[in-house]
Parts: sequence; structure tokens; C-alpha cells
Amino acid sequence: MGGYVTQQRSVRDKNLVCSYLLNVTPYTGTLRLPNPQQTTYSYRSGVTDGNVLASLRPTTLLEMANSNRGFDTGHEFWSSKTVVGYSHRAAYLRNSSGSRYYRGPLFPDFSGGFLPVGWRDLLPVIPNTDANTMHLAGNTAIAATRPTRSVSSLIEAFADMRRGKGISFPTRTWNLYTRTLLNPFNLKDRTRAFRELGSDYLNVQFGWVPMVNDLVALLHAVVDSARIIEQYQRDSGRIVRRTFRFPQVTNISVSQEGPTIYVYNVANSSNWNSLFTGGLATGKYSFSGTQSEKTWFKGAYTYYIPEDINAFGKIAKYASYAEKLLGIRITPERLWELAPWSWLIDWFANVQGGLTVASELGSFSQDGLVLRYGYVMRETTRQIACTIEGVSSYSGALGPIRFSAGTTLKERVASTPYGFGSLPSSWNDERWAILAALGMTRAPKSLR
Repeated sequence: MGGYVTQQRSVRDKNLVCSYLLNVTPYTGTLRLPNPQQTTYSYRSGVTDGNVLASLRPTTLLEMANSNRGFDTGHEFWSSKTVVGYSHRAAYLRNSSGSRYYRGPLFPDFSGGFLPVGWRDLLPVIPNTDANTMHLAGNTAIAATRPTRSVSSLIEAFADMRRGKGISFPTRTWNLYTRTLLNPFNLKDRTRAFRELGSDYLNVQFGWVPMVNDLVALLHAVVDSARIIEQYQRDSGRIVRRTFRFPQVTNISVSQEGPTIYVYNVANSSNWNSLFTGGLATGKYSFSGTQSEKTWFKGAYTYYIPEDINAFGKIAKYASYAEKLLGIRITPERLWELAPWSWLIDWFANVQGGLTVASELGSFSQDGLVLRYGYVMRETTRQIACTIEGVSSYSGALGPIRFSAGTTLKERVASTPYGFGSLPSSWNDERWAILAALGMTRAPKSLR
């Protein structure tokens, strides 16, 4: 038995203490010490579903609260933690007569409203990412990592591998190759012409060399096609794990300087300024703040394809032809001896036929591809730093007073077997039957 709960704990430094006498009697007002905390909303075994702090319950999470979902042993959560740093952790201040004193940390007072909106908190606060943003990121990652993607874009995959090797498929159509370079009769005629030209330099440089470069690049594509298809067929029925990372984003950065900021620690004390020379606890300040975020996805897929796709059956044999040809020096004489090359046209026909089969299996792939587990995770960090200079007390020069604080928000949102934000109530009977066959349900139309 388990459920989701919200937990909070203070992460204040236990060694950070204050002692002071600012009036005739010891001052008993409220300390202005920051109180950094860690708040975590997560699944806990051994407790019933509930929230210690209902107002902190995020709306992003799907809350699949079952503790055992087959391959999926993780859970959704979010956690926010703030830490602070002081250059003056235990400063000693006294007034000119020594009748009043303060011992403890020094840090700036941001209550004056001089900082930009959103940066006026001594302890930075980061709101939870809204559900639509997290779901969009997750589904974008799924689109980029799904293992069936290579079948629906084999031509593009071949083209990516051939860039820089003398050929670029996106700029040349299939028909162009089958009509010219790959047509065995056309290839034979062109080879005869180059044999008769002999070593004519211009014809070799502007005719033969480009043709051979295209041919060699195409042979590499034949070899690679076999590898792609073999991998696709081998992974059918297996657990295929994928990771996708989005570029890190630094979307907020502020910097500000000013002539005056207060050094504040003890509230409601008219005697606080008397500890500083000149009667004011102020100095020149510089402030900087940054926020950055990292987003990534991890998931495990399962998919099935038919045992035999006849259109792909000869690809491996053609790859062996191509590998053999790549191992010889191609000259007009050798190319003439190897003609006809009708198997290259067969290779194109098989690839195109396989793509047709794959497109006809589109609805099956959509239903047959499921996520055993899938999570999109985001880590957002907001950091501030403030330096105060020109502050001195009757106890001596204080030097630059530096204060820093940073908040890190970690979020993890789970996917359903059919994507982020997909509602089980919208799944048809065929999808539920696939999940049941995979052991991912515990009752009719109920996820494990």
C-alpha cells in the first residue's frame, strides 16, 4: 500500500546563530534569518494516498499510484530545495560605546523594491512547470526516439548517412537514379563511352570521377540499409530503451547595480544603524540572477512487426554485393565487366516496396508500439548573488559582504503507455488488448 504525500524539512545551517543586545535589555524580536527549506511531493510506500500540504499538490502529475507496474518501478515527483551562502557568517558589530552589539550573519535587505519583479525574494522561488509544457516536451522526445521511426523514414536515414560521401538523396529523386545512373543499359553505355575516351583529363575529371563518387556512395547506402533493417527486425518484441536530452536553456538573466542597499538582520530595531559608522547600515550593491533549465526523457519501448516482410528479404544479399564492389578499384574496364547491375534496381524496388508495406502497417505500428515506461524530467535552477561594498562598523572595516542563494526544482512526470497526456478513457479496445497481452493491466481497462 502506498500513496503520494508532501513533505517539508528545514535545511537551515545549524551553526548559523545570532546573539545580540540592541536595547538596555536583550532584544527579543523576530530574527530576519532566511529559512531555506526542502519540499518534496512524491510516492511513499506504507502510507495511504494523501497530501500533508494539499495546497502544494502539483497539477502536472498523473499520479499512477500503484507501486508495481511491471518494468516501471519509478514514480512521479517534484522537489524544491534552497541553499544559501554567506561571506560574513559570524560578524561581530558594536556601537561606539560598546553598550550594544550583534554577532551573526550579514546579508542584504531586498524589501526596498529596487530589484526587477520576480527577483525580490531573498530565497528564490520557482513555480512548477505547467502540465501542457511537460507533456509537450515528453511527446516531442517520443517522436524523436520511437524505434519504429526509422522504418517510416528509411530514405531520410540513408540520406543522413550519405551526406559528405558524394551523394545527397534529398536533392536527387529515386526516379533520377533508376532512369540514369542505375539503369543497367544506361550504365553500360556510359561505361563504354569512358573506355573509349581513355585518359582524356577533362572527361575523367568532370564525367567519370563524379559518376564513381555517386556510385560508391550508393553502395555504402546499400550496405547501411541492411544494417538498419536488421536492427529494426531484431528489436521487434524486445525492450528498447531510449534517452533524449533537450538543449540546456538559460532563459532568464538579470544584472543590476546601485548606490544603496541596506544590510539587515534584526527586524524592528531602531538601534541597528547605531552599530555602523555614519549611522546607516548601507553600502553600494551589485546584484546578479540567473535561471537555467535542463530537460530530458527516458523511456523503454516495445513494438511488434510481422515475422516476414518479403519486400526486405533480399536486402542482405544486395548488401554483400555492394561490400564486394567497395573492395575493388572501380575503373571503366572493371565496371564494364561487372555489368549488368540489374540488382541495384531490385534493391530500390525492395526498399520502396518495404516502405509501402511499412506505411500500410501504420495503424498497427501506432497501436503496437507502447511505452513500458516513460518519464520526462526537468531540473530548473535559479541563483542570485549580491555584493555590498563600503560598509563599516565601529568594530572595523567589514570588506565586501557577499550573499548568495539558489533554488533547484526537480520535476518528473510519467507517460502513459501511449504518450504523455493520453487519457486511458480515450483508448480503444485494441489498445487495451495489447496492454493486457503485455501484462500491463491488472483488470479490464485498468493500468497496472
